[in-house]
Amino acid sequence: MREQPWAACFALAITIALCAAIAGCQSTGLVVESVNNYGGNNDLTNSIANGDGFIRAMTPPGSEWHVVHRWTDGLVWDTDFLQGPTWDGANFDQAGTAISYYTGHGLITAYDEIPTHWCSSTSQCINPPSGARLPGSCKAAGLPGYAPGDNSRCVYLSDRVLFVHGSNDQFRGQVDYSGGGVKWGESKNSGGWAGVGTNGGTNLVVLDASLGVLPSFWVQQTAQAAAGVHMIATIMPVTGDTAMVSDRGQIFGNNWATIPDNPVSDAWLTTLLSIPGSGINGGGCNFVIAYDATPDRAHDTLPRIGTT
Repeated sequence: MREQPWAACFALAITIALCAAIAGCQSTGLVVESVNNYGGNNDLTNSIANGDGFIRAMTPPGSEWHVVHRWTDGLVWDTDFLQGPTWDGANFDQAGTAISYYTGHGLITAYDEIPTHWCSSTSQCINPPSGARLPGSCKAAGLPGYAPGDNSRCVYLSDRVLFVHGSNDQFRGQVDYSGGGVKWGESKNSGGWAGVGTNGGTNLVVLDASLGVLPSFWVQQTAQAAAGVHMIATIMPVTGDTAMVSDRGQIFGNNWATIPDNPVSDAWLTTLLSIPGSGINGGGCNFVIAYDATPDRAHDTLPRIGTT
């Protein structure tokens, strides 16, 4: 695993060695799933505007990009994201998709010890709260996951969960992408990675949601979802939470569409520099993790999201 220094967290990218193969087949499809309406409880106001802004930026007249699916509100179902031949393979992870973009709520799950356990060493972090589990980590100064104003304390691993409010939800509107039920990107070119067939194919998954990953558990929280997908991009607040702004998707799309030769990872990582207040209610990073057979191949994948 390689990472850039935390001081440059707006440009954080990580590579992890897993097994997959890349071939040169072009994919140009976009899937965008956006949720504003949560039944009057915790409604959002900007998710659909955010997703539609991404579409507009990526599909000007003459663009090679095209929309495969645009689902909003009640048409966004939890099964769209979960492994199954008529679930994700027909929706969020449909073959021929280059970028799958979700914008909506992420569930806030247990992270800190209760009461707060101030620490100086990870060896002190052995009592996870309900809803979290070991390993623990002392989120301390000088270590990944630390930011100014964030005191050293014990934090723990918990699954990351998207939250939707669909008309045909099968799992209470919850999509746990850390727990093994999500497998994105499997295609004939990735060779049935993770043993889940070859009916998928998305290359980049963008999760524009609360607390997409948490310091310092980004590997555990994304690795189960990787079944051939090149990259998973999300937001990692260090203090506070993701701000549900209306223009993150459009800025991201513009960043890449206007300079397509630049790495798509850079387009996502630097998006927060163009959002007033960074798009995080506190401090943190836009985050990308890349998966491939070796660290070098994963690093080389970052500029090439158009290939399957």
